[in-house]
Formats: sequence, C-alpha cells, structure tokens
Amino acid sequence: MPHALYLGRRAKPCFLPQMRASLAQLAALQAKTVLYCHAPVTSGSALLQQNMAYFDKLEQRCQTALQRGPCALDGDIEAIVGFRFAEALPPDADAAALEGFYRPGHHRAIRAMLQHLLAVANTG
Repeated sequence: MPHALYLGRRAKPCFLPQMRASLAQLAALQAKTVLYCHAPVTSGSALLQQNMAYFDKLEQRCQTALQRGPCALDGDIEAIVGFRFAEALPPDADAAALEGFYRPGHHRAIRAMLQHLLAVANTG
C-alpha cells in the first residue's frame, strides 16, 4: 500500500496543512484498529505514520526543487522534484499493480505541495 494519501482531482494546495494536521491527530489517538478506504484492515495505525513520513519527504523534496529554481508543473513532475513513484511505496509493494490508481495521486500531491510552498513563500 502506498504511503501517499489519495488527493482527489479537486484537491487544492491550501488543504495540505489541514490534511497533514488531521493525520497527526489521528495518529495521536494511538488506535488499535484503523480502517482505510484503500488499504487492508491489517495496515493498522502504522499507515498513518507512513503517510505523515510521505508528506514530510515530499515537502523536503519540493523545497529542494524550488531552491534550485522555478518548477514547471507539467512534464516529468517526479524527476523535477526527485521523488519517483516507486520511492513513495513501501519496499514490498508491487508498483506495477498500484501504478494506475496511485501514481496520478502522487503527481497531484507533488503539484499541490509545490503550489502550497510557493503560496506560503509569496505570503511571507
């Protein structure tokens, strides 16, 4: 199961801080059972931690990319920020089986993070 949460087609960058805060709040509950829409019941609360780590890594990669200069939001977005889809998956995941559903979500997450970081930089 990918570490990335699915960002819907209408997800906006301004929702990233709230989504990340929600993940942290859910993880703080230390629930024994956590149910997900797109993950096995056996994933447990560890998946919350994996999702938080994914967004931390994504933010770091996007910040690094923006420090190098402007980032185009089209083209090979994974290469632009240096965060390939396979890297966003746990080592035992089957990237080919998950690609059709989760790779577009990874791309949306990259674009949303870049836009969010640019918006924060422009308001600060």
